[in-house]
Amino acid sequence: MVDIYPFKGIRYNLDKTNNDMSLVATEPYDKISPDAQNKYYEQSPYNIVRVILGKDEPGDTESSNKYTRAAGYFSQWKQENILIQEQEASVYLYEQIYSFEGSETKSRKAFISMVKIEESPDVIRPHENTLSGPKADRLKLLQATGANLEQIFVLYSDENNTLQNKLQTEYKTPALFSYKDDFEVIHKFWQITDTDLISYVQKEMKNKDLFIADGHHRYETYINYKREQKAKHPEANEQQAFNFCMMTFIAMEDPGLTILPTHRLIKNLEKFDKDDFLAEISNNFSITKYMDEAKFVTDIKANKHSFGLIINGEENLFLITLKSEALIDKYIDPALKSKSLDVSILHTLILDTILGIDKDKLAQQTNVFYKRSAQGTIREVKNNNYQLGFIINSTEINEVKEVARAGERMPQKSTDFFPKIASGLVIANISAGEVV
Repeated sequence: MVDIYPFKGIRYNLDKTNNDMSLVATEPYDKISPDAQNKYYEQSPYNIVRVILGKDEPGDTESSNKYTRAAGYFSQWKQENILIQEQEASVYLYEQIYSFEGSETKSRKAFISMVKIEESPDVIRPHENTLSGPKADRLKLLQATGANLEQIFVLYSDENNTLQNKLQTEYKTPALFSYKDDFEVIHKFWQITDTDLISYVQKEMKNKDLFIADGHHRYETYINYKREQKAKHPEANEQQAFNFCMMTFIAMEDPGLTILPTHRLIKNLEKFDKDDFLAEISNNFSITKYMDEAKFVTDIKANKHSFGLIINGEENLFLITLKSEALIDKYIDPALKSKSLDVSILHTLILDTILGIDKDKLAQQTNVFYKRSAQGTIREVKNNNYQLGFIINSTEINEVKEVARAGERMPQKSTDFFPKIASGLVIANISAGEVV
């Protein structure tokens, strides 16, 4: 059972931001590079990056650091009316209009509300593994600010477009704001206070399964924060805001839903020998050499269980294709729904079995790094920044659904939903004493 609620969101006062949300909104914190962080800092003294991903400074201590500075900015901006809280409990609509690498223009529609936190994975279903480091970081920020500063992106099924059809009229009204980001994505945002419409959304969502698309670390952090606050405030009732978190809901059937692949880059391998490696690869994969980069990338997409392999110091590019489906059951538990995913095959048959990068080493984050662009992956290896690169095909939405329903987890960075949900659109206060 999914319990969703309207909330009195905290939003930027557009009069204080020159009516330009592009100056203060950002990508999610885990997508912000050091260069992007600097750019956001320079764009506006009120950019949300100062709160969600503040800079470390010389002399930082336990009592004075990026988390305490984040809390300071958040508090100060509210006092100065840079950030203002709604007077009415609301649900928000959100549309992103985009294209990717020259593809046709798409529109992806969502709504944003508070959700009762469920610790059982049978209601709000994850699909990726998480790491302890990011969760500890996000918990410190949450403890300092007492706010849901960024969205958790969840998927639900709306096969007959019942809910989207009901909301369609609202998307045709003037938006509260609209802006274009650095990726040429247009973001449009609306506020709904109509209690009848909100009640309809609540009713429609009541028996839905939810699947976390982005925000696995944040959701587990909210569970930990809820436990912590309940221990501190045993008298608190179930409507206390720390029992809830803010989510962005997108239908799986939305034609604007895009999942990109996340390619793998490998370094810090000791005693690596490329000839030995290719010999081991050939036991389970056929190998085809390429010199034409464009054809190489195209052919990866055209072949099932195929990967692009780039080796530092090797002029050729290699297309490697699994020789037989039967090999999957030899290395991966046949009962697993995730066994036939390309990301599972790559991680188990190659990264773990051949290169020795097991789950523990993945968690240490010293060998495997990630890149969205196939061409960028090739360049990184050719420029001597990495020993190996693997180009992988994207995971399909039905695969995400099947794996999550089975209660399984994919390796981290198995999916890359594009575009990302922007940070800074709306914030939810979940500090002690706040109710939903």
